[in-house]
Amino acid sequence: MEQGQQALAAIGTVLDSRFVKLLFVASAFRFCAGYGIGVWKAPFFREAFPTYLEQFSVANAFVISGGGVLSSIIGGALADKFAVNDERVRLWIPAAGCVLAVPLWYAFCQSTDFTTSIAILFAEYIVAECWFGPVLASLYGAVPKDVRGTSQGLFTVVSAVGNLMPVVIGSLQKENGLSGTLAWTVSVAYALAALFFYLAAEELPKQAAAAAAKNAEAEAQEA
Repeated sequence: MEQGQQALAAIGTVLDSRFVKLLFVASAFRFCAGYGIGVWKAPFFREAFPTYLEQFSVANAFVISGGGVLSSIIGGALADKFAVNDERVRLWIPAAGCVLAVPLWYAFCQSTDFTTSIAILFAEYIVAECWFGPVLASLYGAVPKDVRGTSQGLFTVVSAVGNLMPVVIGSLQKENGLSGTLAWTVSVAYALAALFFYLAAEELPKQAAAAAAKNAEAEAQEA
């Protein structure tokens, strides 16, 4: 019973923050975009380029491993370099990445050439996959040390929301076509993620200050 009360208290501490709520909403939309792409990208290629299935397997592996890893490295490096003077930069980076991903994703869905579509998809991964590291760093820095594990657990729960997107796309594409449905659903998810990442960024300075004060108080009590 006591452990349950402690867990609920920790959850309450994390969710008491407006910043964390905004960050979780932004992350939920970003997971929706990612899961939608992950599940429906292969069916899209089978429908749009049925004679390039073998080439797609190789190209897709390159895009995911090369583009995704490179984007993560670039996003982390930019955050470490430019967030020294303003912590909001950590969340401006994923917000900007989501904004840039919208036209690239839409162009990808409308492309009629296999090579061009792969090139656009690679560029989309470069700008879009820079978000994970900066978001987690911002989350950990903005909550007290004693509830960071709880915040990570809640972040994992938020990721499950993204599983709704493939279902939504599947139900809509039957009447509206896969290409068009993918284009607008994922683009909307990216746009909303960008908006909430920006709103969370504006809350970050005072949230980080409050967490630092609480950590300092806890350390003083321990001493």
